[in-house]
Amino acid sequence: MKNAQTGMHEADIGRLSATAVALSLGVSNLRKRKVRTALTAATITLLTFTVLSFTSITTSLKYYKLERGNSATYEGTLVRDRNWKGLQPSVLDYLNSTFQDNATLIPRAWYMSQVKGEKGFFAFSSPHVEKESYVNSILGLSPDEPKATNLDTYLLGGRWFEPGEEKVAILPDDVASVVGITPADAGSTYITMFGMRLQVVGILDSKRFNQLKDLDDEKLTPVDLVQEKGKIAQRIGEDPRLQSESPPEAFIHLESNNVLILPYQTVMQLDGKLQSVAITDFRDENGQPNPTFDKGIESFLSRVAMTMFVGKDDIVNVYSSIGSTSIGGAGNFLIPILVAAMIVLNTMMGAVHERFREISVYSSVGLAPSHIASLFLAESSVFATIGAVLGYLGGQSLTLVLSIPFCHLVRCRSHGNRISVHGLPGQESSRYGCPGCGTRVEIP
Repeated sequence: MKNAQTGMHEADIGRLSATAVALSLGVSNLRKRKVRTALTAATITLLTFTVLSFTSITTSLKYYKLERGNSATYEGTLVRDRNWKGLQPSVLDYLNSTFQDNATLIPRAWYMSQVKGEKGFFAFSSPHVEKESYVNSILGLSPDEPKATNLDTYLLGGRWFEPGEEKVAILPDDVASVVGITPADAGSTYITMFGMRLQVVGILDSKRFNQLKDLDDEKLTPVDLVQEKGKIAQRIGEDPRLQSESPPEAFIHLESNNVLILPYQTVMQLDGKLQSVAITDFRDENGQPNPTFDKGIESFLSRVAMTMFVGKDDIVNVYSSIGSTSIGGAGNFLIPILVAAMIVLNTMMGAVHERFREISVYSSVGLAPSHIASLFLAESSVFATIGAVLGYLGGQSLTLVLSIPFCHLVRCRSHGNRISVHGLPGQESSRYGCPGCGTRVEIP
């Protein structure tokens, strides 16, 4: 009757709280046994360093050379992304640092509408007509462009860009006719675009411009992103190694009546994107034409991974280079890992066996087997972290010194293995705390 009136009262500690206390106690035990802690940590550190020494990661670049069927429109090379994703500005900086002393670099940029899924339009106006006109994209070319493509010979009136010019424009004749501008007006009229007044310095022959092909056998005008969005998305998802072994695919480009030409720097200031770089007029140390410039390009591709179209002797070859990574010593990696794992396991299990009486005390005062396992799991985690970090740093430091004559950098991927092995002593200590049961306390 007394139990029925008062009921049964229980007091228990939360599992997370008990585990946290057990982890804290396990770490504090390491401080009490400084010599054992130092020796165990040194053992695991040396094992990590030993396993690390069996492996190395090496990087290399290799390039593929594929001949194309089109004729070279100029002697030189064209650098662009295979899928017209654009180039980073650092690519132009690197090309300048390599070729600017013995060649002429000609960057091209596009400014495309930000509307996705459909064509966007840029509006511009002329004092000759009242209504606005539109183009789909803006092409940015430099004053040196005629050195590669002879575009200045395609002008029906006016001139090409001069160095330092920014607020000027060249219009294809079919674009100019829409706004009432004739070849005779070149140099004396202007258009208004993006709030800027751009002087029209030249009128380009649209028919010849549409027929002009670069070294990649494609037009200079921007790619039609609406028609080619499916192909671009598909090519981006492919393996780069397979792409480098296959010839680049051709893309559909916009017609000249949808393009307006501005100076390269102006397009970049409008948030345009670098798309390609033509390199021509290669010279030797004496300033004379260099007939073996392709050797320098091959040497350049041995250091960087990119695609280059090289035109020489009326033949175009595509050079594609790609970086690859290989793991040295991977075949000899399994046995050292197993040996190291057994040594670590033996070391940690020895620590559990030596503390049998301590585990019995913990069990006597009411600690559950899972809590006792947490004590040793905390110690093992500390050893795993210290051993992996110090072993890796020590191995890397020694390797950097030895790599001066041998040029090999060593890497290690065994940290996960080290930590997983350290989890076993916790299970063993749990078994000592309650030999006749599992890792859960069951009340009959």
